[in-house]
Amino acid sequence: MSLFNDSPGGVSDSHFERFRSERVLEKLDESVGRAETGGLAQPDPAREPLVALGMEQGPSGRPAGNCYGAFGLSWKARQNPEWAERIAAEAAGLRERIHAAHRTPLRYMIWAGMGSEAEDKSMYNAAGLLKRGPRCYVLDSTDPAKLRGIFDNIGRRHGLPMPAILRSTLVVAMAMGMSSFEPVVNLERLEALYEKHRVDGRANFVSLALPGSPLDQFANRRGYRKLEFDFDGAGAAIGRVSGPLTRGSLLPLALAKTDIERWLRGSFLTAQQVHTAWRLAATRSRCCCQSFGRAPGFGPSRISKRASANARA
Repeated sequence: MSLFNDSPGGVSDSHFERFRSERVLEKLDESVGRAETGGLAQPDPAREPLVALGMEQGPSGRPAGNCYGAFGLSWKARQNPEWAERIAAEAAGLRERIHAAHRTPLRYMIWAGMGSEAEDKSMYNAAGLLKRGPRCYVLDSTDPAKLRGIFDNIGRRHGLPMPAILRSTLVVAMAMGMSSFEPVVNLERLEALYEKHRVDGRANFVSLALPGSPLDQFANRRGYRKLEFDFDGAGAAIGRVSGPLTRGSLLPLALAKTDIERWLRGSFLTAQQVHTAWRLAATRSRCCCQSFGRAPGFGPSRISKRASANARA
């Protein structure tokens, strides 16, 4: 893989060789292990680039938590094959909960979240991965027109009255940050709809949120069912990456009857496969630098690191 007119040993090759010579994959594996067993001693993003990539930064620029986030999820999934059964059972439980409460099947899902909390669901929809489950609508805007558009679409497709639609809808609110307020705004509007049409929605609402966040507090006051982002409580949401292996990414797939065991196996990459992805990342870094004219924040080292993190995740 190379760029046209990029001579052998050029910029793209130099980026990739840096990944190899600095043992980035090995260091990442070691750092994830240390973070999980006892935490990292005074993680400093200025001295260690992997800290800046894998840990959410607080207001001071220091890590907000001592955890490497989604970097190690594939390695964890390999060690915990029971994850597939757990997420499948949870998806079945959500279906049964709605049926028990309303005597109706689960037909629709509204996923309330912003940015990385929602973009994987949009991608799965576009790729046709969710077509076997409840029709998934991504509510990634606080514009009231977006919510109206969702219910207008359901009404045109199925001609059901609003109470029947509400009873058949699972509302999942997701916030991966401590300051995310948008899902709360949308939940207030959805709750108002359930109250207006006299539908008890306690079985229809689920939240995924960091403890103490606005969404978490909102969900606690109303008694929503809460789910963790990851399966061991180690804080894999740090870094704000949802897909492809957090619960927020696996749950809609499981509801769509995806073979989760096979999905997890697909993330078990060999070292050679990771290095192939990093070679692509280095090539893309060169392309981005040419496109952005080496603007601040888009230097080759910066972009190749970000792209490599996405490729590994």
